[in-house]
Amino acid sequence: MAFEDKNTFMGVEKYKEGIEKYRKINDFDRVLELLRNLSENCISTNHEKLAEEFAEDLYDLALKQDTVFYKAESNYLIGFLGLKKNDSDILEYSLKKIQEASIDYEKAEDFAGAGKCYYKIGMIYQSRLNETFNACLFYVEAIKNHNKAILKGHPLRKSLWSKPELLFQRILELKENVEELVPSIENSNEREKINVDLNSINLNF
Repeated sequence: MAFEDKNTFMGVEKYKEGIEKYRKINDFDRVLELLRNLSENCISTNHEKLAEEFAEDLYDLALKQDTVFYKAESNYLIGFLGLKKNDSDILEYSLKKIQEASIDYEKAEDFAGAGKCYYKIGMIYQSRLNETFNACLFYVEAIKNHNKAILKGHPLRKSLWSKPELLFQRILELKENVEELVPSIENSNEREKINVDLNSINLNF
């Protein structure tokens, strides 16, 4: 409630109290969940420094607990925060963190999470790096993973955007975007690859 009332300081303190309580009883699943939620709440209230701190704590604990899903979550958050800084010096690092997240999401069979990562990477290649072929490669991977997520969700993925009906919409939007971008790819072999990859996907709706 404190975050909803725009009292970030109180919100952080309440989360910290909860995290400490669950640490004492070794309920690390709950600690991981709270750290993830805390970092996301700090992002939504534009407290990026705090968000980064809690995302790093999440990463460290996920490694210790050998929890692939939360390792992916932390890497995505760290990469996302890096992209928000709009600093070209850390762009490669931020993209690498998001790509590492995508690999772990797929290992955890959180295909919606993996698709989110590939979509974000594709956007950066398209909007910041002006590399259309690479953007399309990642968009196609996003479509593939969102398509899998329609049939198989992950119990820890509760985001509204990961619901099947919204994934349908995202897939159609991405497919249309790729089809619009393909003609601008100069290399004919690269154009053909994207077309073949895109047409090979059997959509689950």
